[in-house]
Amino acid sequence: MEMRVYVMLQFDEYKVKLNNLRPELEDLDQALGLEAAQREAEMLESESASDGFWDNLEKAQKVQQRIKTLQTKVDKHHKRKQCFCKND
Repeated sequence: MEMRVYVMLQFDEYKVKLNNLRPELEDLDQALGLEAAQREAEMLESESASDGFWDNLEKAQKVQQRIKTLQTKVDKHHKRKQCFCKND
């Protein structure tokens, strides 16, 4: 029984430590420019849906690659945040 109490106390201690890191996680959002990356990806996706987008294949491929890069950046950080929030 004593071991269980000790483990629960340790768990609560780590939970507090994680919660104290939350502001740094939010700062990381800003430092990585995630909002701007999301907006740019949305703009490029909209552009890629326009008529004639694929007329210039080289440019279209570059735009698609940029979209993928931006989405990967945003998705990776989103996954980190989800892992962090699961521990709340």
